[in-house]
Amino acid sequence: MKIGLITDSIDDGSAGVGTYARGLASALPEVSSSNITFVHRREHEFYRGRPELVFPSWGSKFARKQILLPHVLNAAGFDLVHETFHFPPFFGRGRFFKVMTIHDMTPFVLPRQTMDVRNWLWHRLLVPPLARRADHVLTDSDHSRQDIIRVLGLPPERVSVAHLAADSSFHPRCPEEVDRLRARYQLPERFLLFVGTIEPRKNLVRLIRAYERASARIGDVGLVLAGGLGWRYRPVLRAVRRSPVRERIRLLGRVPEEELPVLYSAALALVFPSLYEGFGLPPLESMQCGCPVLTSNNSSLPEVVGDAALTVDARDETGLALAIERICNDETLRAALREKGVRRAERFTWRRCAEATVAAYERALAA
Repeated sequence: MKIGLITDSIDDGSAGVGTYARGLASALPEVSSSNITFVHRREHEFYRGRPELVFPSWGSKFARKQILLPHVLNAAGFDLVHETFHFPPFFGRGRFFKVMTIHDMTPFVLPRQTMDVRNWLWHRLLVPPLARRADHVLTDSDHSRQDIIRVLGLPPERVSVAHLAADSSFHPRCPEEVDRLRARYQLPERFLLFVGTIEPRKNLVRLIRAYERASARIGDVGLVLAGGLGWRYRPVLRAVRRSPVRERIRLLGRVPEEELPVLYSAALALVFPSLYEGFGLPPLESMQCGCPVLTSNNSSLPEVVGDAALTVDARDETGLALAIERICNDETLRAALREKGVRRAERFTWRRCAEATVAAYERALAA
């Protein structure tokens, strides 16, 4: 069978979606006997030595994806095409089986104010009809699967789960590496870490307020926010600027991926109070690095961390402040979470993700 795997998000350097596409694309050829070609828009070092099909990147994104690309895919003779993001080329007449990945249902289950209006509108308009045209839909977690079935009305047998994984580079780093990174970024000796895009869904204004409430009872523990600026980031910057403990809060911007494992290893704990996640890679990466995790008890996050993290209601500022105090002041708790986290992370591998993906392909063909 000839499979076309659309991996634009690798070219774009997207954070979570790009990590998924890269991890799946690396593992899929190892578990599938099919002929797999990576379909994308522009040159990237990832594709060197791998079968690829580069399609034109001119014109509007919608016209290119929905009018031009189906002709390119038909001409290539693919038996099955798998789009790794939410907007597959399925409006055109494709002579191939259609599989798409929907990572989460944020635009459908959270208020519009949590997303850029244009992104929100594209998802609301295009994802439902595209999902109905797909022969099978993949998603990152059981929670997202239930949301997709409920919101989009898809038959349960047409939606499968392929849990994500963290890259093998995420593992505890030695004290020398940690010291070099701490010096480079001028980080405090003890700090709580957030990793992710600076946007409303990540609940950072509430995190900052909870940290302020806890600050008098956690000693000299700082708060470090690592991530690129997304949509509506200004309230977060304003909250930092106006904070009475602003000298203890650091904004690092987006940290290079090769430095993230060291950053996790340097942190006292990861604090990830997101309002909704289709999977949530930072908690998994953190656990794999031996860094204790404090995260939300909503959406897919309990499914990822199990009993290996301290969980809290993301909308409860008082509860979040108390959890921050607890994880900062209880070394026995942190040691237990470190041990449990490493074991929990072993359940998630890209090979297992690829095997679940191949199973979804077989269900699409059988249907």
